[in-house]
Amino acid sequence: MSSTTHTIKSPRSSVIDFFLSCITFTLFTLVWLYQAVRDINRVHEQGLRPWLWIFVPVLVLPMFFALPVLLGAIKKCEQKLELNSWSKTQDIVWLISVWILSIGVVAIEYAGVSTIQQVVLYGIWLISYFLVAPRITRIRGASKLPKTRLYAKLSNAEWVVTIIFIPFTAIVIWLAGLSIFFVSLDKLQVNQLIENQEYGFSIQFSGDSWHQVEIGTHSNGEGLMEFTGFDSSASLIVFDQNDRDNISSLTQWRVNDAIDSLDQLTCEESRRFMPDSLHLRISLVCEGTSFGDPGMQIHEIIQLADTEYIEVFASYTANKANFKRDSRAFLQTVQSLSPMPKRD
Repeated sequence: MSSTTHTIKSPRSSVIDFFLSCITFTLFTLVWLYQAVRDINRVHEQGLRPWLWIFVPVLVLPMFFALPVLLGAIKKCEQKLELNSWSKTQDIVWLISVWILSIGVVAIEYAGVSTIQQVVLYGIWLISYFLVAPRITRIRGASKLPKTRLYAKLSNAEWVVTIIFIPFTAIVIWLAGLSIFFVSLDKLQVNQLIENQEYGFSIQFSGDSWHQVEIGTHSNGEGLMEFTGFDSSASLIVFDQNDRDNISSLTQWRVNDAIDSLDQLTCEESRRFMPDSLHLRISLVCEGTSFGDPGMQIHEIIQLADTEYIEVFASYTANKANFKRDSRAFLQTVQSLSPMPKRD
């Protein structure tokens, strides 16, 4: 009667595992923990079910019970292989650190922090998990079980993941950088009024952190003026829509754009005459979600003459806390679009 000899992963630097977790937006952390528990179980059978550990980093409540079990399993392997181990104090400090940071990455959804702050917190959270990785590496290295073959420290599957995710991650970082980092032409004051006498309109900017930015930052270069606000979560573009015989085609185009940009979409349009005038004011407000975060697209038009229109096209997406705090000021800003006399 033959017995099956299990293999375990070849020991390698935890920096590689951290790198793979970063380029996969923390998804590899789930795989890493599964493999760690599987190998611990193979080195010293303890009745652990590796597939259950995939859920530990993403479910806060089970984590409080699972991580002490993980440390106990690691310590038993270290004792079996006569390896140095952490002290009880080090175990407790690591547990408390991971618990606090795990709660933190959940809480940031409601805390109203910036994107950069979120990325930093996720990075520290990842580092906290991988502080225990060298102990697992030493266990793998000391075990006499056969090791899986790696090519330049990566398995075949990991090479595929790396080849796919590195360019994908680079594109995501580049796109995020375009929205977060911009060239500010002018930082606006709270409730600052921007007037354009050449085209005959004004806008009052509610809230703070609005910046006027270069033309082309948020558009294809056809806007009259462009603005970024609320920590780069909002964009506002002013368009000259002269010679528009059918303004309804423009509003339908904006609805279609919102359909492409937001999920769970609802749109509400209103049309009314401006005070003491037969010129129209059109408001189109679309609300929905983008990757689970609440979002809003607003399309505001004022008619200046028979076929002369000024349009503000604005969008805002943020986590729930920021959206609740700033969406009112964003809406007020867009709907403050008003006509004014043109310069002779």
